Amino acid sequence: MKYLGVLLWVIALSSCNQAAENKVNSKTLISNVSIVDVRTGEIQEHRSIEIDSGIIQRITGVVKNTEGYLRVIDGKGMFVMPGLAEMHAHIPSPPVSQEQLEETLFH
Repeated sequence: MKYLGVLLWVIALSSCNQAAENKVNSKTLISNVSIVDVRTGEIQEHRSIEIDSGIIQRITGVVKNTEGYLRVIDGKGMFVMPGLAEMHAHIPSPPVSQEQLEETLFH
């Protein structure tokens, strides 16, 4: 019985002493870049793109304080355009259904 009490006490203490979750800073800032709006053809100059964990978090103007970013990329003279991530497909070998073909080509 004494052993069970000590065991419960150890479990209770260890569950209260959880290590703080380590947050890894993976934020990247692409600054001073020109963004091509593929819908209108307009170019938005001197923009900054904040990316965290591979996802664009925000697009803004000039960011003066860059201390919170793991990487800062100077995009001066460069352009960013969305939509060119995957531009090819491997067509399945025949026989192939229309559904499989459309899944490959359009998704």
